[in-house]
Amino acid sequence: MEEAPREELEKAYKNYMKIFEDNSEEFEKWERKREKNRNCYRENLKNNLDEFLKFIGKDGIFAIKMIHNNTGYHIAGFII
Repeated sequence: MEEAPREELEKAYKNYMKIFEDNSEEFEKWERKREKNRNCYRENLKNNLDEFLKFIGKDGIFAIKMIHNNTGYHIAGFII
């Protein structure tokens, strides 16, 4: 098995690091957006079941019912 020349290895490593840095920036943006959405939920929807049900929509209600059917009330209640 032949070894790759050093230049090719350095080029591949630089390319890997560039991709890693780009993705870490995207991840940080996503994480900030997620935290912002979480704070919005905490401020606007907590302890207001009607608004929460509007927020999650029919699919969210269906998911909570499925969790309730499969795992029990304590897990589904924790989500709400």
